[in-house]
Amino acid sequence: MAQAENRASAWSVWFPVQHTKMKDKKGFTLIELLVSLAVFSLVVVSMGSAFYKIYNDWQRQRDYNLVLENGRWAMEFMSNEIRLGHGDKNTTDAAEAPLSVHELLQFKVNSGGANDDKIYYWRGKSTVGDLFVLYRGQVNGNKNLNNANDARQELSRFVVGGTDIFEVSSGCASANDCNVAINLTLRPRPEQPVGPGNQNVTFWTLVRPRN
Repeated sequence: MAQAENRASAWSVWFPVQHTKMKDKKGFTLIELLVSLAVFSLVVVSMGSAFYKIYNDWQRQRDYNLVLENGRWAMEFMSNEIRLGHGDKNTTDAAEAPLSVHELLQFKVNSGGANDDKIYYWRGKSTVGDLFVLYRGQVNGNKNLNNANDARQELSRFVVGGTDIFEVSSGCASANDCNVAINLTLRPRPEQPVGPGNQNVTFWTLVRPRN
């Protein structure tokens, strides 16, 4: 009997203690969950903003480098080829429909005869290419811009419209010194206005035909 009472006493003592311990075990309240979610959202938004800024900066730098590389290559290519041209009465920037003066450069290569090859550089416009693109075409000396357009090659895709590209000195129409100035203005997105990450880059050089 005493043993039974002792067991009952032990049980009555153990159970309340255990019951109290079970009551002390608490979960997250709704407020705590909301606060946690708010903090987590702020962290995610902050990380996303930082990543977006880094990505935009990288994209702007990539576009800028692409314009620089393209412009330098186009200027070097044209300079080298113009030096091989004939400066006396064969290098002009005269308008040829639908292009205006300073949008077009043409000159002959080889010996300068009537049927020698002729090089055209022009900014795309209307029926002779896409706007914002600088082209090159090579044809026989008795051909015109339309023929050059049929065999055109792209030199640059970032050309800013409304700017003078070619300027030929008066010496190219006579026996005097002939100089060709190239003023090439590029922009990563030339169809859009100037703004952050979309600035103009201008290349300029003066070339003298050697022949």
